[in-house]
Amino acid sequence: MTIDSRQPKFNRFGLAGVIAATLALGACAQSGADLSAALNEAPPAAGTDPALTQTPLQKATGYWEKRYQKQPHNATAALSYAKNLKALGDKRRSFAVLQQAAMFNAQHKGIASEYGRLALEFNQVRLANRLLTLAYDPAKPDWRVLSARGVALGKLGDYKNAVDVLTKARALAPDRSSVANNLAMAYVAMGEPAKAEPILRSFALGKDATPRMRKNLALVLGLQGRYTEAKALAAQDGSSADAYKQIDQVRRMVRLPEKSLPGSVAAAPALKPASTPAAPRGRTTTAATY
Repeated sequence: MTIDSRQPKFNRFGLAGVIAATLALGACAQSGADLSAALNEAPPAAGTDPALTQTPLQKATGYWEKRYQKQPHNATAALSYAKNLKALGDKRRSFAVLQQAAMFNAQHKGIASEYGRLALEFNQVRLANRLLTLAYDPAKPDWRVLSARGVALGKLGDYKNAVDVLTKARALAPDRSSVANNLAMAYVAMGEPAKAEPILRSFALGKDATPRMRKNLALVLGLQGRYTEAKALAAQDGSSADAYKQIDQVRRMVRLPEKSLPGSVAAAPALKPASTPAAPRGRTTTAATY
């Protein structure tokens, strides 16, 4: 992509590492909605169930395990069993179940969605992109599928299409900070941090602000040459020394055109202190969940 001459010039090799970190979805958190769905797929617990110490989720998993063992080719049994295994935290077994289920239900969008998102979590990016492409249903768009596919495209370096896909995901889930984060970082990867800034500001300075969002906003500000502002924001979630080191690293990646040197950059709205309690000292992560 040709970057406008008025934009900062980036050291692409150094910046690539930063973007890879911000788009990494290493640990996809089990959302409350997913967990509820997994439980709802189990039949009502029988009053004579001898496993009185089992949780509802464990009972549901046991039920679907038996159904799956009897009918391993059945899409409903396989998908329900895999979802419950994932909810229990046994993602590798869930992945194995979905892998086999996909062999017998190659066009099943529900299986492709679950399998694709887990493949991305296990860093099988090309497989994830193929499965998530199959999983997308224009008639019933799922923001989780779009968000995960956008991340896969970003990890493959296809930032333009990542922006397009993540924009659709954000339209479906405007309150999801993970989607906003990944869309903003895709813009940064394209050399357009100015487009990323308002997206991140809408979350990083709000009541539900997280250290991750503030850290990424500080990165975006640094990429625009606004180092003092960036350091002040980054220091909210760690020591000043750590914050300054991060922003100074960004400074070395960026070569600003003369018109954008300090003193000529338009002033941005003043940063307000976050209303949430400061995070514990230590290293924060930029990984998002979907």
